[in-house]
Amino acid sequence: MDITLRCAKVHQTVRKSENVTLFPLSAMQTQVNLPEATIEQIVNRIFSSRRITRADQERFMSALLSKKSISEPEKKQIDRVFEALRNGLLRVVD
Repeated sequence: MDITLRCAKVHQTVRKSENVTLFPLSAMQTQVNLPEATIEQIVNRIFSSRRITRADQERFMSALLSKKSISEPEKKQIDRVFEALRNGLLRVVD
């Protein structure tokens, strides 16, 4: 699956879980001015707290969308977050 499509699916899953309106994916790309972190650091932080905040989501999306290519380990990290959200293993908080 294309990484942009996978990111959009994570965004949609979080939006559905929060039951609130989030910035459109394209708006998030221009509005995020958060400190850079690696995808692994962001994923570790998300899983250590068992929740994903709006700031975590924005950092995650920014880190993913700023890359020209995604490595196989990074794809696995993305899948891990997506599956945990889909299976209710992560709480979505504001």
